[in-house]
Amino acid sequence: MDKTQLYEIIKPNFSYIMTCFVVIVLTLLIGIWPYQAIISDQDDEISMLEYQIKEQEALSPVLKTLINSADMTGNELLMMEKEQADTEPKDTYSISHCLKQSALQAGLSVLSIAPALKTLTKDSKYLPFELQLHGSLNGLRSFMMSIGRLQFLEHIEIIDINSRGRMKEYYLKILTSYK
Repeated sequence: MDKTQLYEIIKPNFSYIMTCFVVIVLTLLIGIWPYQAIISDQDDEISMLEYQIKEQEALSPVLKTLINSADMTGNELLMMEKEQADTEPKDTYSISHCLKQSALQAGLSVLSIAPALKTLTKDSKYLPFELQLHGSLNGLRSFMMSIGRLQFLEHIEIIDINSRGRMKEYYLKILTSYK
């Protein structure tokens, strides 16, 4: 086959060939390429959800342990709330002492409890305390339940957990109201 014969075959069909080529290119540009970005975003979302599912599966034994080890019933909590209703501290020592007693009752070792006076401002309504504790996760849970019932506790600002084998070291920054 000669070049001229090939040219004679292609010349009358050139418009059909170009039309087919344009249709193929448009199909790629309009139909396939934009959906590739959508599929990529969906793949990223799927991988993120799979990671979250694996994370929840890994954390479910911890939740089961906490639920199984919870030993306080609703009546015991109400009784403890009534016992602490009249404990309104008057100074920083009594707040520190109350927090220390709660930590010791929860089975935690107290490394330090101190008011964070550096962060205290003139117009501040809250007195921040920094606590460093050492113990088990169940002890932290009990401590959190205990201080959650204290009337002078406004909120917990920071909880930092560092692992030291089976025992953990906890750093908490809490804000207390004072008069």
